[in-house]
Amino acid sequence: MASKTYEDFTADLENSRDAVFAVAKHIQANGRDVILPIHSVTPSEEERYSFQDQCDLKVAVPHQVKQSSRDFQSVEEFGFKMITVDEEYKIKKQTANPPHAYWIVNKSRTGAIIIPWNTKDKWDTYSSRDVTQRSRECSFVRCPSNLCKFISLK
Repeated sequence: MASKTYEDFTADLENSRDAVFAVAKHIQANGRDVILPIHSVTPSEEERYSFQDQCDLKVAVPHQVKQSSRDFQSVEEFGFKMITVDEEYKIKKQTANPPHAYWIVNKSRTGAIIIPWNTKDKWDTYSSRDVTQRSRECSFVRCPSNLCKFISLK
């Protein structure tokens, strides 16, 4: 059987884009963001056998980021056994398409506490009057600090 010509190879590569678009459309229809990387064809026939693209598409995973007014360099230094994730109504809205994690970035933006969504079954709720919200009753969701991790952003 004859080897595939370079023209056949590039035609197949271009035709495969329709398959990528079909998968991307399906994923988007199910509520996820899709990123299509730059599509390129190998520069020459000789180089086609060593060519490998990074991927055909990427599915974006949401993250929630909060800025803290506190400066801390570890979860322990943050100073709480339970760390507030967000208001309960916001968490409930995200259940269908949850973020991978919540990030609490320190004041100096040199580090962050990460609260993974997959710890949600260990979270609790508490209510209080929030002075920053005109003293309205707010229900907050909190995560035990031992389930959080600190990373440096330097």
